[in-house]
Amino acid sequence: MRAALCVMAIVTAAPACAADMTAGMELELKAIAAREKLHSGHIVLTNRTTKGPFNRPADSAVDDTYRIDFDGHRQRTERTANRYGITKISIFAGDVYLQDPGVRDRETGDYLRAGSKEHVDGIRGGLGFTHDLFDPKILGCYPMPLFSLSRRTLEDGLAVADRREETVTEEILDGQAVQHISFLRSNGAAVQIWIAPDMNHAVLRMEAAGGGGRQTVRSHYRKYGDSTWYPQQVILTSYSGDRITEEQIATVEFAEFNTRISPDRFSLTSLNPEVGEIVRKDGHLLVWNGRTLTTATNARKPAPSGLSHLSYPWLATLWTVLAVLCGLAAFYLLSKSRRRA
Repeated sequence: MRAALCVMAIVTAAPACAADMTAGMELELKAIAAREKLHSGHIVLTNRTTKGPFNRPADSAVDDTYRIDFDGHRQRTERTANRYGITKISIFAGDVYLQDPGVRDRETGDYLRAGSKEHVDGIRGGLGFTHDLFDPKILGCYPMPLFSLSRRTLEDGLAVADRREETVTEEILDGQAVQHISFLRSNGAAVQIWIAPDMNHAVLRMEAAGGGGRQTVRSHYRKYGDSTWYPQQVILTSYSGDRITEEQIATVEFAEFNTRISPDRFSLTSLNPEVGEIVRKDGHLLVWNGRTLTTATNARKPAPSGLSHLSYPWLATLWTVLAVLCGLAAFYLLSKSRRRA
């Protein structure tokens, strides 16, 4: 874990300014420009973790399916945990909306993790943070697992100014002519990037190493239309020394770009909340009245009894304990006043 955190620090630095531009940075800026041309789209990908931080064996690999719609800065991600057959929906449209059905025990039906709906202002804020809302344009351009990409941008991994002893050489990688960029960061970390100019400057491989840890991401591309290249498979491998500590394989099953996405896909209404359903907003429990979020007293009907305790299973118990304590305190004060009288 320490090695992974070290590598995370390695691959994030300040963007370059024109005066400090190098040959490697120019190539990386072209790679960024190519990805930024993806203004909207729909992507379906599966992500298989065959080895994780807890040395998970391959026979218990975790598979998730992501269905991503994006249009500018708006995004909707539906992530289905295939092991449980449940789908969590995350939407960013200035605000963040989350719908988590929770996880039930297959035999008893009891909740292992409570379900909830949330609406918060700000993707990084409070209860509304979700790792599922990573920018699909960054796939294959940052050497970290998918759940870490929600905090990153293209500029975090490409064309950063913190570099020295840069070299750029021509090579062949997987049968493709590439420009191999290699440099050191100010903390001594080594970074390598392989870019294919003939594939609209697609990033075929990245590697960051330092502090005994190493992260590599390898991408195999597919061409969409006349000039759009996008990964068809991305393989992330994390090392501690020579030992593999994590491996993820993301496979793009379907993709289309620069197509119209209905604005309704990015709204709370698209989650189809029932009238009276509890929705969290900025840490407060509100109720959906069929048109908007409102307080419980202004709702058309009371919230279903099952939803509030699923979101906060300890809340009812807390109020009961507080009520009992207040009753005991009142009884004590009343008895004491009578004795004085």
